[in-house]
Amino acid sequence: MNAGVWRALALGGHLALLAVVAAWAGWLAEPGQSPRALRLLVGAGPLLLILPGLARGRPRARVIASLLVLAYFTHGVVEAWAGPRHLLGWLELAAASVAFAGCALWQRAAASAARA
Repeated sequence: MNAGVWRALALGGHLALLAVVAAWAGWLAEPGQSPRALRLLVGAGPLLLILPGLARGRPRARVIASLLVLAYFTHGVVEAWAGPRHLLGWLELAAASVAFAGCALWQRAAASAARA
């Protein structure tokens, strides 16, 4: 497959992960002692910071995004098995997996296109 397919997969997974994290941190989380805005900033902030570079197709952004998504993958695994909201954990796990695979395969396709 070409890099365009992997790019769409990476961006789609990243946006899906952003939506799951924002919904979870902003509206679906149990009311706690931290303000909702702080939870949104900590949860969705890193994903928002890397999104412009990822949308422009920058190679460094692809690498950073794939490494960043691993933290959300880990959080999804923990929540899917031990957390009170199993479904949200599985959604986060699925979105992080798609985003990671898309970024990794996009980077690989871009590197092989640059060599050719």
